[in-house]
Amino acid sequence: AASVGGGGGNLQASLSGADPALLGEGYVRIQSVPAPLWEGGPTSGAPSPRSHHTAVWNGSGMMVWGGKVGPNLSNQGGTYVPATGEWSVLPTNGVSPARTGHTGVWAGDRMIVWGGFTNDGESRTGAFYAPPVAGSDPPVGGWQATSLTGAPEARSGHSAVWTGTKMLVWGGKNSGGALSGGGAYTPPTGALVPGSEGSWQSMESAGAPEARHGHTAVWTGTRMLVWGGLDSGFQPLGSGGGYDPATNTWTTLATDGAPSPRAGHTAVWTGTRMLVFGGANAEIPGSEADLLADGAAFDPEAGVAGEWTPLSITGVPPGRFRHGAVWSGSEMLVFGGEQLNGGVATGAAAYKPATDAWRVLPPGGAASAGQTGVWSGAQLLVFGTGGLRILDPAPAFHLYGKF
Repeated sequence: AASVGGGGGNLQASLSGADPALLGEGYVRIQSVPAPLWEGGPTSGAPSPRSHHTAVWNGSGMMVWGGKVGPNLSNQGGTYVPATGEWSVLPTNGVSPARTGHTGVWAGDRMIVWGGFTNDGESRTGAFYAPPVAGSDPPVGGWQATSLTGAPEARSGHSAVWTGTKMLVWGGKNSGGALSGGGAYTPPTGALVPGSEGSWQSMESAGAPEARHGHTAVWTGTRMLVWGGLDSGFQPLGSGGGYDPATNTWTTLATDGAPSPRAGHTAVWTGTRMLVFGGANAEIPGSEADLLADGAAFDPEAGVAGEWTPLSITGVPPGRFRHGAVWSGSEMLVFGGEQLNGGVATGAAAYKPATDAWRVLPPGGAASAGQTGVWSGAQLLVFGTGGLRILDPAPAFHLYGKF
């Protein structure tokens, strides 16, 4: 319970509709404020509904690009700005070829998309999009291809993180199987200059984790942590590694207490821990037992190899894979995904590490397979085959009074 002010009487607020402590002190529940519901976003100017695309938060808006529109690959996208409630279309002049299975990162002033599966197969190409600079006349912004010199080999199902100065690409697969290498890409800075494509540097392979695809990766501020995924035989893995770009070295993550092997899971960075949740213990789940509804928190600073702590399973959402998860600043918000036989997972939930507790988020998120989501600082924005859905994840609360 928490005080919300007085007035003519003593008022308290609680997340419980029958708070035993307040009721025991003689308080009476006088009002309940329900949790906000999902809302549909505007459709005017929005990109076509799609799946298996990328989405990044650029500081003021969500930028959606690529993926599959129906059966076709897309090279189009758009930016949604919550402050104005409006979409703007991304230009296609100079854009990278249509693709899916690629990665996208926000690099401080530009979005970088790379790799994935194009109509010509797996790709080692990419591009960055720099939005127009406010106040410039004419507006300066547009697409520029990333360099091919020194770029990693073609791949899809890889991971990418932004370190603050470079994009780290690792893992994935191509016709030769799963990959255990990657590369570090440094984009050009400042205004777009034709022919300025940035540069690639190699990443150390000694000590790197086993080759894999469909894994997760997070950036801790000093290291990239990769975990899980599928090996070349499409068997799930329960291992991972940490890469330090400052020293170009890898360390092996602890396996004691780690989640069971899985792929199609999610991982978010809280500021101190990596939270892993869900996924499947097979490439294509064949039974309910293959869908995982558990996870663990990894502390990379505990000991030499880090330490795992299981997440509570009380109130956990149903098992799922290929779902989405974002970090809100205090909670991991889990949404969407797939279940058996192509079924779409329903039921979004929030996990709070501070209390090791789950809570159910409102229904109606228009869950769809292959959707993406970002955290705006105040709302969860999800875009997929159902278009844009928006949720303020604030919980319901209840007012109690004693007069």
